[in-house]
Amino acid sequence: MKKPVKQYSPAYAQRLKRAALIEKLTGVKLTRAQVRGHARVDEPTVSKLKRAGALPTNTANTLKKYAAVVKRLANGESLTAATRAEKTTAKTVKRLGSQRDDIAGTSLKYRAFRVYTSGGITHEAVQVDKRTASILGRYLNLVRASHKDIGKRRALAKFTPKKITDVFGNKYTLATKYETLVLMGVFDGYDEQGESKRNEPEVVYRTERAA
Repeated sequence: MKKPVKQYSPAYAQRLKRAALIEKLTGVKLTRAQVRGHARVDEPTVSKLKRAGALPTNTANTLKKYAAVVKRLANGESLTAATRAEKTTAKTVKRLGSQRDDIAGTSLKYRAFRVYTSGGITHEAVQVDKRTASILGRYLNLVRASHKDIGKRRALAKFTPKKITDVFGNKYTLATKYETLVLMGVFDGYDEQGESKRNEPEVVYRTERAA
């Protein structure tokens, strides 16, 4: 006997659809409880995630087009050609780009980070937009703090989003297990107080490239 197909109200079905797109664009996976607006005690609410910069506030369709334009800009296309190809306008993209501090005029801003992935690989100078840079900043601070604080290790294990996307559309699953980071040699250059001996910033560089 076939299991009956669960029917959702149109409003809730739309929320689920947007949640799926948000996961694809940002790597943030929302639970059903979060989507309903009744996050569990151990989960951040949708509004809290938005304030933290982990979730977008614009419409799903606009975000999808914006992400596609940014990817085209990163690959060297002009703003005019990229917006035409994605059936949006330069005005809309510039507005979003200005809000997110990703675009200055017609130039795409890059922020490059070192990224530790769950597969045990360290990626140098991964280029991301401002929203993703904020996520990586929180992640890398937690990685550093986890070396001397067991509580931070627990927080690291629960870190969300687990996946980030660079400006070229490449996806990375973050290493959130302390043991994995140890095996990768992430803390080899740290002293007993948990401070880095390398004297180098986590942000490798930041450049601008005319689009």
